[in-house]
Amino acid sequence: MNINGAPIPVETPGREICIDAPITSTFGYYRFSDRAILQWVYNPPSPTGPPPPAWFGWKSVYDNGLFNLAGPKDYRVSADIHQHALMSLGYEGTTYLDFTGQVSCRLDIDY
Repeated sequence: MNINGAPIPVETPGREICIDAPITSTFGYYRFSDRAILQWVYNPPSPTGPPPPAWFGWKSVYDNGLFNLAGPKDYRVSADIHQHALMSLGYEGTTYLDFTGQVSCRLDIDY
């Protein structure tokens, strides 16, 4: 938000996870649910002596507010759903973490 309370657009470089799916008599419409799991590590500072053990954790990332449906359109003659977006994720994993001491380690996606 700017000083007047209006939203400021923020561009976040990232990637889009897409799917190709067939349209058959059995599978004509789809509803997708997905999440990304980000593993993080935190190395707490040590005032003296050997460093304390690292802390590991996981954070789930969802495309909240997205009711993701796909199906044939009346004007389509294609027999599949092509490049349907499931989720958008930023390249920088730290944007999803809770504080600056956490460092992203790995990203897994479930759908």
